[in-house]
Amino acid sequence: MTGRFTALLLRYRLNMSPRSSAPTYLLVALTALLPRVIGLGQFVTIDEAGGWMPRSQHFLAALSGGDLAATAQSAHPGVTTMWLGATGLLLHGLLAARGMIDLADFATRLGLMQMPLALVNAAAVVAGLWLLRRLLAPQVALLATMLWALDPFVIGFSRVLHVDALMGSFATLSLLAACVFWLRGETILPTPSSRGERLGERGHIVVLLSSGILAALAVLSKSPGVILAPAVAGVAAWATWRSRRPWRQSLRELALWGAAAALTALLIWPALWFSPTLAVSKLTESVTVEGGEPHQSGNFYLGQPVDVPGPTYYATALAMRLTPLTLAGLGLLALRWRRRPPAEQAVLAALAWLILLIALELSLFPKKFDRYLEPAFPAIDILAAAGVWAVAEGWRSSQRAGFLAWVTLAAAANAAWWHPYGIIAYNQLLGGATAGARTFHMGWGEGMPQVADWLAHQPGIAEQATVSSTVATLRPYLRPGVGVDLPPVSGQLPPHTGFAVVYLRSAQAGLTPPLDQIAATQRAVYTLTIQGVVYAQIYELTPTPAHPLSATFGPAISLQGYDLAEGANTLDLTLHWQTADKPPGVSLFVHLLDPQGQRRAQIDLPAITAGWDAGRHYRTRVSLPLPGGLPADNYQIVIGLYDPQNFVRLPLSGASPANPAFAGPDALLLAAVSR
Repeated sequence: MTGRFTALLLRYRLNMSPRSSAPTYLLVALTALLPRVIGLGQFVTIDEAGGWMPRSQHFLAALSGGDLAATAQSAHPGVTTMWLGATGLLLHGLLAARGMIDLADFATRLGLMQMPLALVNAAAVVAGLWLLRRLLAPQVALLATMLWALDPFVIGFSRVLHVDALMGSFATLSLLAACVFWLRGETILPTPSSRGERLGERGHIVVLLSSGILAALAVLSKSPGVILAPAVAGVAAWATWRSRRPWRQSLRELALWGAAAALTALLIWPALWFSPTLAVSKLTESVTVEGGEPHQSGNFYLGQPVDVPGPTYYATALAMRLTPLTLAGLGLLALRWRRRPPAEQAVLAALAWLILLIALELSLFPKKFDRYLEPAFPAIDILAAAGVWAVAEGWRSSQRAGFLAWVTLAAAANAAWWHPYGIIAYNQLLGGATAGARTFHMGWGEGMPQVADWLAHQPGIAEQATVSSTVATLRPYLRPGVGVDLPPVSGQLPPHTGFAVVYLRSAQAGLTPPLDQIAATQRAVYTLTIQGVVYAQIYELTPTPAHPLSATFGPAISLQGYDLAEGANTLDLTLHWQTADKPPGVSLFVHLLDPQGQRRAQIDLPAITAGWDAGRHYRTRVSLPLPGGLPADNYQIVIGLYDPQNFVRLPLSGASPANPAFAGPDALLLAAVSR
């Protein structure tokens, strides 16, 4: 495989001529696309479930109903995210109307809403190649887009219906386009000799306008994208000073750039047409409320719950979120910086300028998450590629092609290692995901479908209450009839609570009663681990029965007691069982006997132990119907377990049996009732 890849690189990529560009773009497109679209909808994040899915739905409703002012849904402002989410909703409705998908399937709806965003982020990588080919050596441009396409951190956020990856994609393209305009064609970078790389005067202006358009898309994705204004202005100022162009000309070009950005914002955000005051207030809110205050649920840094992480937060996040390959690339770039050609240094310095501005901007606000740094990582990947490629300079073409193939395959293997959980990709050289869980707030919804699947397979789950420290990302994957709620504020669990789910994010912040006591005193019956990190633990709750009783049926099943409620026409029983070993498949009988030993009512429940495991607590609810006209008298409830194949009862021990003359062998006298 590596040999074929190397041959392909030798044939098409090392000269990067116009005739060979189509295979190059196809290779990059597939590399960017596949990891971003495979397995969409596998889990929903907190912000998707409670934020961007309903916002996209409301955005679409506002467009459909003509209430364009209502397209101002968020302070982020997340306009591009909502456009793409709404597109996914339209596709979902179209496919459902044609009977091609199940309208009620949450995972399918989520995946279709995520898909347009994933496609746009993949297309951004391909557009990045087009721009980088005009700025860097062909091999560096190709390797840079490969590292961008295969960065697991970038991939992870490119697959969720959110704002960070879109801001990163648009911001990176905007800055690269600005570099093409202000650096290319001047004395700073030589004009490409290849006819396929030349832009011409008209194309040059299109690139400038495109940079402004992309800057607007970055800001409308997430408000911190405004940092592009000083980033692009810095590129223009440096290029003007270096080339000794008239400053007035550069100011006119920056004004044209700003006009393109402003016009784009007006065109794609309808709220700016019909309610500019509301739109501006939303953007102001993003600074004063969204970013200007600590997160309402707190934060977590260096093993401790905190409200506001310290000044080292984003430096730590950058180091932890690098891959081993990009870490090595940045180190090599620093060591070999003076050997880089001045033309390459100019472009790389512009990218470093963008990274620095993003990090400084984010550090100003008390609300911090490591994912907020994601928009800087496409630029980081490009810098790392330049450092990695410096190793192969001076090698023969075949050696450089082989080196490029191996580096790309290593990046692909790393991306596959984290898939589909790229949002928890942390540098393996610094401890990987386990170190990430000790350092940052983690648990955004990953693993909840597996938790829901485990709960769905528990006998009698629909008849029991389940509480969880995190509900929004679990509820959509539960089967119909299975409910889950947050623990009550009082700390008293609802009646018939069978299971408690503790999720990583809540455990880091500190559990509230009664989950803190449950986690401290009980052993989990199910533990979900992702990349070595304990994400979820499920605890089985064993409430004390109203009528304790000790009886054993066979070697594996013990009855701990029962609850009894008498209705007008039924006797409602809840039997509490404990298993020592995995029990055989047995059935239950419940008989109501009168004082003469006559059977007045009965019910048999087949295979009540199906799915039971060793060392677990189970409850069986039985509603015994009573015949009409039952005379007032004293009655006995007797129960027993039997093999449904041969009707042989399991031997009873540890309790006095019912009268075998009336109830037969190995029947337990459970209770006496008067009617």
